[in-house]
Amino acid sequence: MKHIAVRSKSLRKDAPYTVPGLGDRLHTVIMGYNYSILNNTPVTLHLTTDKYHRPDKNASWKEILELFPQGHVYVEGHKVKELSEKEWLDYLANKGYNSETYYYKDYKHPRDFPKGVDNMFDAGQIMSHYPCVPAIVDIDLPEKYVTAQFDCNNVPYYINSPDARKIDPMKVEQILSKYKSQGYEIVFIGGDGKKNMNGPGNLKYIGAALSKAKYHVGAESGFLVMAQMYMKPKQIKLHVRHKGGYSHHVQRNVANGVELIKC
Repeated sequence: MKHIAVRSKSLRKDAPYTVPGLGDRLHTVIMGYNYSILNNTPVTLHLTTDKYHRPDKNASWKEILELFPQGHVYVEGHKVKELSEKEWLDYLANKGYNSETYYYKDYKHPRDFPKGVDNMFDAGQIMSHYPCVPAIVDIDLPEKYVTAQFDCNNVPYYINSPDARKIDPMKVEQILSKYKSQGYEIVFIGGDGKKNMNGPGNLKYIGAALSKAKYHVGAESGFLVMAQMYMKPKQIKLHVRHKGGYSHHVQRNVANGVELIKC
């Protein structure tokens, strides 16, 4: 069993890392699953209480774990928080866990290497693997379709927003029209999704849609991360509106072969 200490502190600022978004939690479990597959060992992800002991987050971890083949990745919460990375690793060691935390060699951040911590592995390399997990449910889907997701922070794709990740509605219509002209139907996932395609509580249905789609077309979001679970990089079409300053998620996806389309 490999024990991974999910970072206690944020890489962006001196504050707790609480895995606030769906994409953060998906990214974390994909990391654990990839480590398990690539190293032929089950993985336990250890979480501080601010990541785990809250009903909505607890339910989210459970829902995400159900998407992956069993026996590879587990999650364990601990009722401690706001520890430095060394204090967090020491806490786990005192509990009997020989754990490691991680850094991103491909896109380093000044906080990647916390003081006093040597037991770390390169998560960037792990995240270059796209596992193509199987869907866990079977649903009716169009014969030829792409999945699409352009809403942002509860704003539908057809309404403008100052959010840096939000694509202009007219641009989105042009993008969707291109795929429709090629004979693809559009299956929206996320906030604009219909029936069982609109987010937490329905991830198994969204996973089924992603697993059979020709492409995923969308903006940077948690569903970009989810597409990494079911698709190869060439199937993912990532649309961005801002210039430069891309997150490590965007940069890594592009380095791995995801097409970056500036709108």
